[in-house]
Amino acid sequence: DGTCTRTINVPEVQQVAVDWAAGRLLTAAADETLRLFDLGSGEQLSVLEGHSEPVRLLSADFTTSRALSLSSDGAAKLWDVQSRECLLTFGDAELASALAVNVRWSVLQAVFLLPDGSMRLWDLQDGSAQHDPEPQGYQQQSQQPCHVRAASLI
Repeated sequence: DGTCTRTINVPEVQQVAVDWAAGRLLTAAADETLRLFDLGSGEQLSVLEGHSEPVRLLSADFTTSRALSLSSDGAAKLWDVQSRECLLTFGDAELASALAVNVRWSVLQAVFLLPDGSMRLWDLQDGSAQHDPEPQGYQQQSQQPCHVRAASLI
């Protein structure tokens, strides 16, 4: 019926990741932290600290208890959410402007999308930068306006 069932107040949240099955919410915030909450009670379960700038991007895999966060200074951190331990720190100034991150948790690789449309691939096992991935079969298209044509059902 669209009724709000819970409000969890966290100052200046930038990103969230939800484990619906376990009822957990992980937040990334401008206060340089990640916070884990119980969705049912709203109780804060833990705080992950270690960034020195606001945390802007977040990706999590709750089955392995891993999370990847990126702060506005370009520092990326791989976390064990359960133990609250930072497992790896990597990054560079170019990552500071990243718009999105997607992680392939099965092989521990992360792709960061940059404002110029380029993508940076990072190995989460050792924090090394890999080649810039280009989607298979991708070809630069000329910029054309989109046109929508009405269809007739007759």
